[in-house]
Amino acid sequence: VTAGVSGVNANNYQIKLLAGTTGLSRFIAGDGSDAGYLDYNHDGDKWSIKTAGSERLEINSSGIDVTGSVTATSSAGDTQYPLTAYHPTSTSARTIARFQSNVGGTAEDKVVIKADGSIDVTGTVTIDGGGTISAVSTTDLKINATDDLILSAVDNIYIQPQGNDNGITLIGNGAVTLHHDSSPK
Repeated sequence: VTAGVSGVNANNYQIKLLAGTTGLSRFIAGDGSDAGYLDYNHDGDKWSIKTAGSERLEINSSGIDVTGSVTATSSAGDTQYPLTAYHPTSTSARTIARFQSNVGGTAEDKVVIKADGSIDVTGTVTIDGGGTISAVSTTDLKINATDDLILSAVDNIYIQPQGNDNGITLIGNGAVTLHHDSSPK
């Protein structure tokens, strides 16, 4: 272990823990047990943070791996988002966030957010506060309900089976019209 003023910049102070190329440099925080570690593994070129004797965070050449939960909370009155995911790419198909389930020991994507703003979801989708739900698929879009299927609108409902051609028009407090080739029948 060496400590002193950095040879590169006299304003910097440094502590060096030198280990072999296959060893590790370790900082230990303990209270009778060595429960907390900050390791640099020279063989794998990675940083690891361990708590209660288990690794919880790893920083390596691929990025950051976290074991356990990550909680992001904004402070009271803060208008910023507590968690931001950013991918600096011009390739819109790149994934910027992936949420997986590991039920039964097999990782399965549940939500994938891509740089172009598209979101792939496996499972239940809930959208609150209004908006549009769009599904682009080369196969049929199926809406399966375990009970009733309710379409609700403040005003009118249009079912358009081919492009923008009306198939069924339901006018609020008014008529229900069936169409063929966009002509009322």
